[in-house]
Amino acid sequence: MAAPKQEQKKTAKTSTTEGLRLLERARALELGLNGTQVDLQKAFALYRQAAALGSAEAWYRMGVLARDGKVDGVDAKNAMGFFKEAADAGYTDAYAALARAYMEGKIVKADEVRAEFYLEKAIEAGSSEAKFLKGARLVEVPGRGDEGLALLLDAAKDGNADALQTVARLYKDGKVVAQDPALAEEWLRFAIENGSSKAKYELAQLMLKNARATGVQLTPAQASERVGLLTDAARDGNASAAKALGLMMLGGEPSLKNLLAIRDYAEQSFDAGRDDAALLVALTYALGRNPDTAMQWLELGAAGQDWRSRYARHLAREGIDVYQAIRTATKATYSEWNDIVTANSLKVKSEGITPPKILSMTKPKFPSGFASLDVKGSAVVEFVVAENGTPQGIQVVKSTHPEFADAAVNAVKTWKFTPAKKNGQSTPIRMRIPVDFHNK
Repeated sequence: MAAPKQEQKKTAKTSTTEGLRLLERARALELGLNGTQVDLQKAFALYRQAAALGSAEAWYRMGVLARDGKVDGVDAKNAMGFFKEAADAGYTDAYAALARAYMEGKIVKADEVRAEFYLEKAIEAGSSEAKFLKGARLVEVPGRGDEGLALLLDAAKDGNADALQTVARLYKDGKVVAQDPALAEEWLRFAIENGSSKAKYELAQLMLKNARATGVQLTPAQASERVGLLTDAARDGNASAAKALGLMMLGGEPSLKNLLAIRDYAEQSFDAGRDDAALLVALTYALGRNPDTAMQWLELGAAGQDWRSRYARHLAREGIDVYQAIRTATKATYSEWNDIVTANSLKVKSEGITPPKILSMTKPKFPSGFASLDVKGSAVVEFVVAENGTPQGIQVVKSTHPEFADAAVNAVKTWKFTPAKKNGQSTPIRMRIPVDFHNK
């Protein structure tokens, strides 16, 4: 009878060893360790194999990759199942991940009861992430600030970057603790040491704020450090840092290092669907004395939903220097751009074109995601009324929320017009119409 038990132990040991080996390979592929090229698809596949061999950490890493949308063909909602598998196997960080998911309500419906349940289990298990999550909530609750601060400090001792950054913010704002800019800066530096990209941006802005408050300009070394912090944060994907660098460039502080940092961020943002990032890319090329490429990026932004790119392109086509055109568009209001659109429409009328008239207009459906809220929304839609009176090439110029944009497009698709006329003949014409939403 002893032999079978020994064989089972040997098999279990082999499975554990193989699981650890797969986990190590997957980590290297996910993080690019030891010169390994990052490949998240392969990393996920290896994590799955390690999970099948009993690795709780592998289940957790699968959940993180799924939640963050890093793996093709894996829906973010699957992350909840992966996290629960890891939690059932006793992996502490999985409890915190489940709590965060129920708190945020992004990949699963928000549920305060479940969020609190998983938070408590994670805190009992010693999760610094859970201590941060609960602490950050409690400092916002009157009368429970000290309790929240204690949790944040406990998480900070474990090196939790978010907790370190939050404590810094408390000292910066004088909330729960006495306001102390020097301590705020110290805590932000601790957060940076522990990998916080947000802290880099906040420290850069705090340095400038402190200098302005004291009336003492930053030294050249401090100014250089500030630019370096913003540059690093922008390369990490921090949108606020990239915008801050962009404003510095518009103020006449361009440098090659800044340009490359902003360009990397903006190109990635554009690839992710942010049409307005095209203007930022165009700015870097205009400053880099490459106006032709800058115009190409303005065309890309104009083809999407960014009215500022269209404004800058219009000005450049009128003969204004590309850089100055971008500067003007960046500082412009939407009403200024709309005045130009209106002027162009009047020009069309003066050329003998009879504008189209609406025959039928389906009322846009109020987005279900806002059905329970007392909110208003709007979207500005641009399209071409074809010779048969149907809207073609529908694009959203501006909207208060992506759901209002989608609802506006769906409504406009069903509208019918009389075609525009020129010299008695039907002719296509571009139109721009605001679509308003009221939850009644």
